[in-house]
Amino acid sequence: MLRPLDIHMGDYERRKHGYRRKGGMFRLTWSEKSVQKQIQELGTQSKTRCEKSYQYLMNSTESSYSDFIKKRKEELDKERFNLYD
Repeated sequence: MLRPLDIHMGDYERRKHGYRRKGGMFRLTWSEKSVQKQIQELGTQSKTRCEKSYQYLMNSTESSYSDFIKKRKEELDKERFNLYD
């Protein structure tokens, strides 16, 4: 719940004997929901724990977490090029 990024593992194809074959690339995208919105959707106990963790990470001088939060906001605030317009 505290991640500003979504992880996409790619598609998998189920092979003989239960093995999986990877069919796509691993990639990261900025999460559509902000971390604060994700926290608000949690239950009471989890919400309290995540809020404390979020505040710690945002105020920590040893963590680059706040930089990622700022970059996510900057990227999503930019006007995106739409090929179909």
